[in-house]
Amino acid sequence: MGGKDNQRHNVAKKATISKSSAPQSVFAKGAYKSPIAKGRKDSRHLLFVEGMQEGIVVLYLKKANRDEEPFLRYDMDLLYNSPDKLEELGINCIVHRRGCNGDTAKPQGPASEYYWRQFLCIIGEEANTVDGRREQANTLIEYLNRNAVTPNYQFPKKVRFGGDNTSEPMGRVDGVLRDADVLGVMVAAYPSTSVVEMATYDDIMDKFWNDIEYGKEVLRQFSEAE
Repeated sequence: MGGKDNQRHNVAKKATISKSSAPQSVFAKGAYKSPIAKGRKDSRHLLFVEGMQEGIVVLYLKKANRDEEPFLRYDMDLLYNSPDKLEELGINCIVHRRGCNGDTAKPQGPASEYYWRQFLCIIGEEANTVDGRREQANTLIEYLNRNAVTPNYQFPKKVRFGGDNTSEPMGRVDGVLRDADVLGVMVAAYPSTSVVEMATYDDIMDKFWNDIEYGKEVLRQFSEAE
């Protein structure tokens, strides 16, 4: 009998030890945190898209951790010198982002002497939807990611979608472009109408300028400089 009692005592002792040494749940103390483990920060560049009135869409890239244009010299040089590639990607032209006013361009970074670029796409009013803009963004993202390899870049980085900044209602294009580029878009939109004549139509001016009278002054100065 003594042997059986000892066995039962040992089993009970082991159970007690196992129970007391088991890990304690943090839920018991209410110390709940996200169950998702913290990993490395996503360092991919971000691509943002914004739809404007008249079927115009602009796209620009930003570093993941800084409000700066990322280094994409290989791609930019290639696109500047490849009109066919721009057309294939649905990009009409590459222009500077608007700075503090219509005369200035936004710098690539706080201490940069270069200007931040953006892609201007005319996709039409029917296609200027959430899905249409995302499709345009995806086309550019896929292209950039194919090129994000060595030897194109010493430290290649991929690109991911950053978001759609389109306002409701959609803004006019002078909110994202410099005055000279707004004028260029107007001339492209109305190739048979002179700048002087366009300025006489408030309904046309209202499609591109938040301040119609300011826009008229821009057009007037341009016509006098010709």
